[in-house]
Amino acid sequence: MGDFHDKPRFTLGYIDDAATARRTVYRSDGSLLSDCVSNYHTPTNGVHLCGVTDDGQQPTTVASYPMNRAEARSFWEAAREVAECAEDEYDFIVDLCISDQIYEDFRSNRQLWPRVIEAWNSL
Repeated sequence: MGDFHDKPRFTLGYIDDAATARRTVYRSDGSLLSDCVSNYHTPTNGVHLCGVTDDGQQPTTVASYPMNRAEARSFWEAAREVAECAEDEYDFIVDLCISDQIYEDFRSNRQLWPRVIEAWNSL
């Protein structure tokens, strides 16, 4: 672990501040996921909350927490410890993003997310 004295601090309201840029979403094989665009953007390094659009057809960014790799790993592990939930209870996937790749993920929901903010800000 590193020194996190000047790590980013988050408030509970941040979850509603999803990325505003609309992007075309492609599958890993390069094909277009759908004919529409999505409000979807993962950070280069950080934690990304991935939900689905209201029609259930496309991935969308619920929140994106850009930070350095060490902070991202710490934040993601703290989040998993206090906010992982069962498959039938989740609202979004919590992605650990390292070097523009989704490295690991787990399921969570809006009811559990305040625990994450509290845990992270108390580190």
